[in-house]
Amino acid sequence: MIIDADDCSNSTTSTMPKTTQYAHSVMALLVRLFNLLKHLIRTRLKLNIHLVGYLSTACLLGGLGVNLYTSWTVLENVVTLLVICGGLILRYCFTWEKLGQAVLHIWLGGVLGMVVFSQPLHLSKEESYNYTNTITNDLFLVSLSFNCLWNVIEVVFSLTTEETVLLSNVEIYEVVGLAVGALAAPEADPLVWFLLITAFCFTTVSIRLKSLLGILNLFTLLVVSSMFLFPLLNPINLYGISCFAGRIAILSIKDLLFSGSTSLDRWTVILSRSKVIRHLGILTIFLMKMALCPLTGVLAYSHKEWYIVVPIFFVCVFIWLCFHVISFISVWNLMVKITDCNITHTNLSITEDGAKSMNRVMSSKGVRHFALISQRLLCLRLVMTLVLLAIGWETRTGLSLTLGLIILPLDSMAVSLFHNLGSYLGGTCTGFGLVAPANLLSPSSGAKLLTPHAFQEIGSRSTTIINLVQRFFAYHMIDSYGCDYSTSGLTLEYVNNKLRAFFDRHTSDGPRFDTYIVYYSGDVYDNGNWALAGNVSLSLDAILEWWQEKNRGSGARLLLVLDTLHSYHWARQVSYVKDAFVAVQTCKFLPQLDPEASTECGIGDFTLDWIDYNSGKSPSVTRSLKGRPIQSVFGVSRVWTDFSFHLPTEHDFAQHWDNNFPKLTRPLIRAVNFPQAGSLCCCSDCVTRWVKRKKMRWLPPKEIDTGHGFKLVRS
Repeated sequence: MIIDADDCSNSTTSTMPKTTQYAHSVMALLVRLFNLLKHLIRTRLKLNIHLVGYLSTACLLGGLGVNLYTSWTVLENVVTLLVICGGLILRYCFTWEKLGQAVLHIWLGGVLGMVVFSQPLHLSKEESYNYTNTITNDLFLVSLSFNCLWNVIEVVFSLTTEETVLLSNVEIYEVVGLAVGALAAPEADPLVWFLLITAFCFTTVSIRLKSLLGILNLFTLLVVSSMFLFPLLNPINLYGISCFAGRIAILSIKDLLFSGSTSLDRWTVILSRSKVIRHLGILTIFLMKMALCPLTGVLAYSHKEWYIVVPIFFVCVFIWLCFHVISFISVWNLMVKITDCNITHTNLSITEDGAKSMNRVMSSKGVRHFALISQRLLCLRLVMTLVLLAIGWETRTGLSLTLGLIILPLDSMAVSLFHNLGSYLGGTCTGFGLVAPANLLSPSSGAKLLTPHAFQEIGSRSTTIINLVQRFFAYHMIDSYGCDYSTSGLTLEYVNNKLRAFFDRHTSDGPRFDTYIVYYSGDVYDNGNWALAGNVSLSLDAILEWWQEKNRGSGARLLLVLDTLHSYHWARQVSYVKDAFVAVQTCKFLPQLDPEASTECGIGDFTLDWIDYNSGKSPSVTRSLKGRPIQSVFGVSRVWTDFSFHLPTEHDFAQHWDNNFPKLTRPLIRAVNFPQAGSLCCCSDCVTRWVKRKKMRWLPPKEIDTGHGFKLVRS
């Protein structure tokens, strides 16, 4: 039998696609089965892991059930049976999920409160009661252990969901239930326990606000409660109260260590509240603190050496009251500023395409400078509170201890708020623009005649530049001094008066701005000097002379943004400036290598690309200018890297005090304006500054962040 070669090749080519298609189908089926099996394993593992979270609540319910059964059988307490039945009926008869959850957790907290605060001493010797009570305590400890394990599992397997809440609904329900249980227990001191529960809530909130002193407040609460407060009160179930406090405290510590939110993000929950709520909260806290004075005074009179303690008490109380009144005014004024920031933020969110950052709004309103000045007041207030509590320590009572445990986290949270506002907010910035018609100069004869069409094109370009600069100022919350335009050119006298007045500007609070931005677009000479009306030139040295005259070593910085033909010469000149923080951001037009290329660049193109990049509309200035004969350049003075945002001076403290506080409190300025301690790392700071200067000079970066939301760039 003879087989033709052509037939063989045809049969092979006809069968190969079918075989390949079959193999691909089998592989696709195997991949789908593998993915399905992988998904089932993950789902099963996830379900099994989530069971650990329910074990904590199950053990807590078991412990409460054993204790309630003991109370019913041993104590023959019919109310206990009614509590059990009532809780089950309320939980499962309500069809609304949220209401049923609220009822369940309030019931859990209430029953736990009854278990914790109702300890019958006459049954402590009965074997049956001790046996069931031991089982209850063991279940409480197991519940707390499972809760710790579940929080560790959430961190390891990334099961935690980011929530910006200070106290969850479940925690609030259980706290309310525990307080109700404390009020219902006949043996407990309801006021002291209510204040202690409130102190624990404030301590938890301070940790979730990422307060610097939050963990220290929690440690103080645990030590003072266990060693000094509980012995003054009736016996309680320490296992039950530890289970309740541990479940909430562990969650707060996990949130502090592993949450990606910043402290200011957490404070937004409070700062975004309405004006009435925030001011009522401040007033309530202030009145609560005022109750500490008479209580400590009464305890001071009962001291065995009252003739020494009482005079010391009156002196400390006077200073304590002074700092608290001043701090109250500071916090009140801060809330007024926050209200203004909230209004501005809301208006910008409505009128602008994208919502502005609240931090940027607060920076533009001078909140950082206000917080830097006021944070010393808050620190001294905290110190005086500790002194006042120390005076009443020997004659302490449960009421004085719990009231002190409430005040300490509140003062710590205030210190943390002002510290974070002063540390993480940017500085203040103001801007001014000067726009003149460009291309009015001829390289040979100076002035140049233009056709009507060319003159109209220059005017349209200048109008576009003005709109861009104003949009840039508005987007970055820069305090605008205006943007001036003259069709006939700018005179030297006009520019002199305008720039001097601009350099002399101050914020509404009194201090100078951190950054002054001057934008210029117009004609320049070949050396980069501005070409003004009447064939007058304005050099960089003249502008720096005006700047130094008004700045007077205040530590502010000057930024010149220039969109002209030859301003790149100034970017080189500014690198030789040694005694001022000055930077020049400009562009350089490159020669057109291909005369037939359609790509054209002119005055205004750099402004558009630079503003679009700093407004988030363009990913890179280099990409925007790619393919065009233009590049962005910048230059900075030698001391530019030494710049830091404005820190309060003695004059700023005195001016702030005169504007916000009564004259009677003026002697306290010396206590607040204490000299700064010398830095222990002054030598390393000098080395660091030297390294930064050399790095900027030898290895200049492609971008420099100004701290106001925009950058200096070079391509």
